[in-house]
Amino acid sequence: MYRQILMAPKYRRYQHILWRASSQDKIHEYELNTVTYGVESAPYLALRVLKEIAVVHSQHYPQVQAALMSQTYMDDICTGADSIEYAQTLQYNLVSILSQFGLDLKKWASNLFDLLKNIPAEDRAAGPLPFKDEKSPQVQVLGMKWNPDDDLFSYDVSSTMFVSSKRSMSSVVARIYDPLGFLSPVIFYAKHLLQRVWQSGVSWDARLPVEIEQVWLSFVDELRHLSLIHIPRYVGVTEGCQYDLCGLSDASIKGYAAVVYFRVTDGRGNVSLSLLGCKTKLAPTKSMTIPRLELCAAGLLTRWLHRLYNILSSRIQIKNVYAWTDSSVVLSWLNMPHVAYKVFVSNRIHQIHQLVPSGRWFHVSSDMNPANCASRELHPEILAIFSLYWEGPEFLHQSGEGWSSDVHLMPEEQLSEVMDPLCHIVEVTGEQSKFYNRFSSFNRIIRTIIRLRYFIRRCRDKSSIKGSFDLQEYNDALMVVVKHSQALFLQPLRQELLYNRPVSSRYLARLSPFIDNSGIIRVGGRLRHSLLTDRRKFPILLSKLSHLALLIARHWHLYACHAGPRLVSAMIGRQCWIVGECHVIRRVISECTICVRLAARNSQPIMANLLDFRVQPSPLFVRVGIDYAGPLLMKETSLRKARQYKVLLRASIRFESKWLI
Repeated sequence: MYRQILMAPKYRRYQHILWRASSQDKIHEYELNTVTYGVESAPYLALRVLKEIAVVHSQHYPQVQAALMSQTYMDDICTGADSIEYAQTLQYNLVSILSQFGLDLKKWASNLFDLLKNIPAEDRAAGPLPFKDEKSPQVQVLGMKWNPDDDLFSYDVSSTMFVSSKRSMSSVVARIYDPLGFLSPVIFYAKHLLQRVWQSGVSWDARLPVEIEQVWLSFVDELRHLSLIHIPRYVGVTEGCQYDLCGLSDASIKGYAAVVYFRVTDGRGNVSLSLLGCKTKLAPTKSMTIPRLELCAAGLLTRWLHRLYNILSSRIQIKNVYAWTDSSVVLSWLNMPHVAYKVFVSNRIHQIHQLVPSGRWFHVSSDMNPANCASRELHPEILAIFSLYWEGPEFLHQSGEGWSSDVHLMPEEQLSEVMDPLCHIVEVTGEQSKFYNRFSSFNRIIRTIIRLRYFIRRCRDKSSIKGSFDLQEYNDALMVVVKHSQALFLQPLRQELLYNRPVSSRYLARLSPFIDNSGIIRVGGRLRHSLLTDRRKFPILLSKLSHLALLIARHWHLYACHAGPRLVSAMIGRQCWIVGECHVIRRVISECTICVRLAARNSQPIMANLLDFRVQPSPLFVRVGIDYAGPLLMKETSLRKARQYKVLLRASIRFESKWLI
């Protein structure tokens, strides 16, 4: 398939190779023009080409589109039809469309020989078809096969060998390819043994502990019994039938499991049941309570049902989705709102209700629950003949009218994981409105209020024409915000000033506050006869708790090019008086990323230890440091014509004591 897909010429240079048959031959250079197997992007490119063929060139063939988009795994197309005529049409369309692009279909196989009459013998598949993992073709994968003659799934485990090491255990568990989970009880058993090996702490190639080695030897020896398992591929889908999904879950201290069955009821009321798959998961090494594990099992079952429902509902109509669990605690949890529980339980209950909102939950006894065997391990020899798992519980074969959801639900006071009732007492001392918190810029909040005021005027008077914003509109919008802030944080002071009562706060009383003609609380003082403007003589009073004070301080800090506290305080004081403005300004500067980055100091490296001869005592003149100075001019005497000499100094210092010698 890869060699039939050409690469774009501009990408071919990335597939440039050098080759020679032997070391004596000349090296030849080649450039691969097609998609090359082994390149990481090769699987994507191949599937992307198939998707392009399906979307662009198969618009008039919806069956071909569905086969290429949803029923293709790498280069294998697994599809089917309800009748031989429909299958022949699909076969013809697939061959004709893909052949246009040089993709010839090979290895044809079918459970009906009539579909293979027109296929050459060399293009047919012979014998059972293995479902391989194409990512690792060098490794023989032990896994599921399909026998077209009998239309049955089977397993090949003939090449399993016993090696007593953790590496061999991991290899055997990973190589059992079981995409639908039919062998989940056995694989769960093997994974639990592997978990015990990890907890024992042995190395990869060391011999297993004796107690685990004997169990693992018995397990590998019993794997041959899996070859006796044969699972019908056909699940009984015919016209005029009712289809239901039935799932069961269970948990133990070792892990939890979910099993899903496909229930078909024909027009006569006859019921057939088919196993669709099973999912298991080991319990975490950290211990959990059984009710929590049961809830995790119910969540696993819900996700499995949701996935199967989405896959099957595109082809058939699923009427009902049923689920069973043997835990009355989980059923009691599911019958109450998820907000009543703690986080762990609440999240999983919410997910269960969200994924399968129409699902109905019932109670099942443990001895009739097939998921019980999956969560408590099952030996391969027993799984091959365990009818409860393969055929399902007996009540699923009966009419659904007899199913009862009556179960003894536990009262709320006896349930675990219920949140304790909380009583919150909230004292409102700050902003009740979230209006300020929506803005991080002073200019933005002022401009928003200006537009809102204009919108109101426009609604009242259609003739008003919007022009550019002037200073008066700016001041009016500012007064609106200030009134709102003072009403929230300075309401006691406002009441005292309105009724001419003494100001109770000593700090505010020293500011001589008053209310002006606009209803704004301002700071008084001794500048009444000054020639300054009123907003300079009587600044607006604001609380440091108000978000408006923070916006004003941030505005002037940015306006002054990230100025310091003194300049910001001086610019704020021209219009406002913020009580405790030092705290507000300090907060603004500390939250400014530019100021914090510029104020950062380089870390000083730690000095190394002193050398041994600097700190260890020694005899005199053994370890000294010598330094020279000069030349210096020196006179013989202080006479006028005294001779001058050039003098050189030598200083000797003891290292350990810094004495000058």
